Amino acid sequence: MPFQVGSVRLTGRLPVSMVGLFDVISSGSSYKILHWFLEWLDMKAVMPVISRLPLGAAHRCADLRGLLRYHLDCDWRSACLGFPFVKDHTRSVLKKIFGVSDVEQVLRKRFKVQSREELEGFFILNQRTSWPVEHRLSPSGWFDGIPGDRGIVLIGSHFDSSWAGMSFISRYGRPVSAVYDRVVFDPRVFSFFQDYFRKKYQGIIRLYNGGTLLSAEDLRREGAERLGRGEIIVFFADVPRKDRGIPIDFLGKKVLVPFGAFSYAMRTNAFLSVYVTKYLAPGCYQTLLGRPVRTNSGMDIEKLAREAYGFLEDMIMGDPGSWWGADTFAGHCT
Repeated sequence: MPFQVGSVRLTGRLPVSMVGLFDVISSGSSYKILHWFLEWLDMKAVMPVISRLPLGAAHRCADLRGLLRYHLDCDWRSACLGFPFVKDHTRSVLKKIFGVSDVEQVLRKRFKVQSREELEGFFILNQRTSWPVEHRLSPSGWFDGIPGDRGIVLIGSHFDSSWAGMSFISRYGRPVSAVYDRVVFDPRVFSFFQDYFRKKYQGIIRLYNGGTLLSAEDLRREGAERLGRGEIIVFFADVPRKDRGIPIDFLGKKVLVPFGAFSYAMRTNAFLSVYVTKYLAPGCYQTLLGRPVRTNSGMDIEKLAREAYGFLEDMIMGDPGSWWGADTFAGHCT
């Protein structure tokens, strides 16, 4: 059944997996063909079974899956592009940005964390009941000082369980919307991956307490209105831009970070903050939030960005193996 993600009407194609297979075979790439079968088996057979196991067993299996994917250098982006790059790029970042001594140990953790994040995606997709078992907010009274009619802009990251954390935050009374990247529906992305993302998005929208997923076009059309109603909008913004960004120091490098979160907060006088959600034990999580800053159009945007990314930098530097988006920083290793 088709459903709506913002302005994009997502409809399934049947059989989606076979459409992708013909495209892959015609490419002539042995790497792409092999990894198509590995990823198809994983998405269609392995993960559906693992995600229905008791929580403890599911997480143990996800850890083993992560180690296997580390050894095979598996990642959906590598498979779809036809060449492996995630492990090498992450290894470079761990060495040159973080100065990690035992790089392979931290690299293995990165693949295990991403495997767990994908397991959480299947929990959402399957509408698993009694999950999470426990969620803590730190500071516990973070929302108390923010008026109900004042919007909140949160900056998230590809760190630990922060994607699942968006749905946990909605349990505190406000609708949550998240800005998503339409690259997952690029024609080069295997069709069974696209099918997975459609179903995952459909599942997480149900948990957003009246919020939704917003494309860039949706954000321009309705973002300010949602913030004006006191809703939360999450921007995943830990990937630096190549141009047209806010210049700051982040992880010891001069980078450009996206304008979006800051400009929408300042235009609507919303509160601005940053968060990460950490996995503690099977079914148990903690969301850590930075200081909520009440913004206005006259504020120094670079100062706002430095404070927000300072919080994020502290979280990442304290646990680089949980930053499963680290490979996107490889261009700053020189």
